[in-house]
Amino acid sequence: MRKHHFYLFPALLSLLVLFSCQTRQTGLLPSVTGKPNEVLVVVDRADWDGRIGAEYKELLMQAQTGLPQDEPKFKITHVPTSAFDKVFYPHRNILITKISPSNKKARIIVQKDVWANPQLVLNLVAPDDSSFLRLLEEKGERVVNILEDTERKRLMDSYRKNQQKGLKLQIQDKHKVSLIVPNGYSVYKDTSDFIWLAQDRGDELLGFFIYHYPYTEKNTFTRDYLLEKRDEFLKKYVPAEVEGSYMTTERLILPEHTAVSMKEGKYAAELRGLWRVEEGLAMGGPFVSISTVDDKRNRVITLEGYIFAPGKSKMILLRQIEAVVYSLEIPE
Repeated sequence: MRKHHFYLFPALLSLLVLFSCQTRQTGLLPSVTGKPNEVLVVVDRADWDGRIGAEYKELLMQAQTGLPQDEPKFKITHVPTSAFDKVFYPHRNILITKISPSNKKARIIVQKDVWANPQLVLNLVAPDDSSFLRLLEEKGERVVNILEDTERKRLMDSYRKNQQKGLKLQIQDKHKVSLIVPNGYSVYKDTSDFIWLAQDRGDELLGFFIYHYPYTEKNTFTRDYLLEKRDEFLKKYVPAEVEGSYMTTERLILPEHTAVSMKEGKYAAELRGLWRVEEGLAMGGPFVSISTVDDKRNRVITLEGYIFAPGKSKMILLRQIEAVVYSLEIPE
């Protein structure tokens, strides 16, 4: 019996070690701390007080486009490298500065779920200050994009677990469009080519439009054409409180128009701008939309999210509607 135990113990020990490693890597990490859009920047105090800190602030606190007032993309908290310890490890977004001659080249190292879940850790590595500043200049927007994509994915994952599956299937069956439908939204209008979902939170109103039309024009995805179609649908289907008034696009500040890539690299055009009420009460707010082609049905599909929250910060609300807008898929 001793002989069997002698061989079994190392095997059992190996299994326990393997199990311990696997659980650390998967299910037993603590949940992240911090609020959405918060970034913990780990850098030596002298660097933070100098040009490196100034570049960080300019990059991460740049104003978000498409909002009626200036709001920074991220809220940043500085932690000196010497003070970065386990108290800060679970933070949702950590940006670690590593400047040392031992680093052969400047680069960005992306890590996920290092100390918590779902966590993003970005290591910005460089051999010296000048190469680090050059890295921020050349790759800074990539850092911003990674942070934005991560925040959006967290919301999408959360909404996907708690969505209204019945309403999702209703939209998919009638309009042949798939999207995440978070809890709390109701259908305000549903026609053959347009559906309007909204959620009234008292001091906040969030809503979504889906509309589609035949793909006949080569210039469909220009800003002017997309805005023309937007105003056409909203005038027809989205009345405001005063009789004869309706939602339209604010043209004094033209919406930003960019090309984006959807699932599997499918092309889409994004609009970010402001909406207002025509011939009615002074109401308005931000919107973001993406438009793409449904090749199978030869039509253009637009999914738009909008916000009405007078006097309130809208950055977090914008992230919430983005998570739904970017969930758009065209089912086969």
